[in-house]
Amino acid sequence: SATTASPSHFALPPSTNTMNGVPLPNLEEPKQLISEYSDQPMPACFGFSAPNWHPRVAFAGTYDDAWQTTRAPYLPEDFNKRFFNMAHPDLIYPGYLQGGEPVSITHMHPGGALTFDLPKVNLLTRIQVANRVDILEFHLDTLILEPNLRKLSMVWRSAMPCDKQMLKISEIKIGLTR
Repeated sequence: SATTASPSHFALPPSTNTMNGVPLPNLEEPKQLISEYSDQPMPACFGFSAPNWHPRVAFAGTYDDAWQTTRAPYLPEDFNKRFFNMAHPDLIYPGYLQGGEPVSITHMHPGGALTFDLPKVNLLTRIQVANRVDILEFHLDTLILEPNLRKLSMVWRSAMPCDKQMLKISEIKIGLTR
């Protein structure tokens, strides 16, 4: 059986009566405001897009019989790294953050605007695989902003292709500097 990740559309309710009393979204895409019952604008929010939601699912690739017999468990050939972007497309930074970038959040906290610079943190990792040592850099690739909690979470990512060498990894050390 073939399973292909593809964009899906949400079905409209059978009648407008089923929508009576159902609240509309608090946040809307400014260029696609809801004005008619049949409108289906792109979701707009600061939350994460689920992996099975459009447009993210379109980047997942094809998981069919050919993938199962020739490529599994590796990602499909048509997999696109944009699948890992969980934010609304307008909130995706065009590259890696370095730390030190200014952040300004307005109209999202009852106390007023929040303004700060991202912390500068440098992470390195030393990985010993068999008889060699690799030094890898981390990249700051995810920010999670929770203005109401005045909370910022930062996620760094590093990757090393290891394939069949995975069982030969004997040590991983991570260092932090500011």
